[in-house]
Amino acid sequence: MRTPRTPVVIATLVLAAIFWTLIFACDVVNFWLGMSLAAGLLSVISICDAGSPFSKKDFSFKNFLIGVASAALLYGIFAILNALARWMFSFAAPELTHIYNIQFQGNLWVIACVLLFVTSPFEEIFWRGYIQRWAQGRLGVWIGLVCAAAV
Repeated sequence: MRTPRTPVVIATLVLAAIFWTLIFACDVVNFWLGMSLAAGLLSVISICDAGSPFSKKDFSFKNFLIGVASAALLYGIFAILNALARWMFSFAAPELTHIYNIQFQGNLWVIACVLLFVTSPFEEIFWRGYIQRWAQGRLGVWIGLVCAAAV
């Protein structure tokens, strides 16, 4: 594991902004394909720059359970916020519906596999294993964590 280089980090953040704009705002490609390719490329660049963000100790049953519990909690938070946003901001309903309709851009089993085996691991490698590691190395543990989460 090497320290991420700042110029490469900045370049990947710019690239991520371009990808996310094309995927979310411009609808130029199927969402799931676009996310898979973008997250894959960003994770490959990050591994080439700083090495693998994982060590053998990261793969444990305890960490697996923490990941499952975190995913369930995050799902619950999104469900609550979705309901609140629709209730508080009636103008937001079409945008929220558009976001949730992404699930219909492919077979649900294929989407589940893509989420489980492609986009989620790649995004964790890039955002947590690379961007967060860089931010915490430059800004300290807590400020780096907050800044990485904000990005």
